Amino acid sequence: MPQLNAASTDSHRFQEQSTSPSTPASGFVSLYAHENGNMRSIDDAGNIRICAGFYLHTASTTDGSATAVDVIATETDKTYTLLTTVAARRTGGSAGSAGDSAGYELFGAFKNVGGTLSQVGTTTIVAKEDQAAWAADFAVSGTDIQVSVTGAADNDVSWVIHTRETIA
Repeated sequence: MPQLNAASTDSHRFQEQSTSPSTPASGFVSLYAHENGNMRSIDDAGNIRICAGFYLHTASTTDGSATAVDVIATETDKTYTLLTTVAARRTGGSAGSAGDSAGYELFGAFKNVGGTLSQVGTTTIVAKEDQAAWAADFAVSGTDIQVSVTGAADNDVSWVIHTRETIA
């Protein structure tokens, strides 16, 4: 029976563990979690590769500076899609109103070609927020994809970020 595990303090990686992934029938892909929490696939030729990951992060902000809360290292000659959901709640500060909240859904595609990472198109963002200055977005930094959040001046904001990554 597979198990769901979470580890670490502010950064949690969930994984379904399987003790013995088997080679699938021709034309099928078998998924299982590797010891580091990334989902792996086995193709009909027996090749194993990372194909997905799940990440849960928490963060706090007190000003209007962008804060990277998730940094995803990419591999050369891979394509990545990320679907991130973010929940935010004002927990203090002298600006805003008690209970101000926000929710975001981000979708982005990225490619690493020959060691150069770029975004494919632009990030699709669905934002529902009490304070227009708050934000969540993706950014490219070298060969890393960053998930960042931005609060507002004199607002103590707690953030919870869940990212699902798929790799081809």
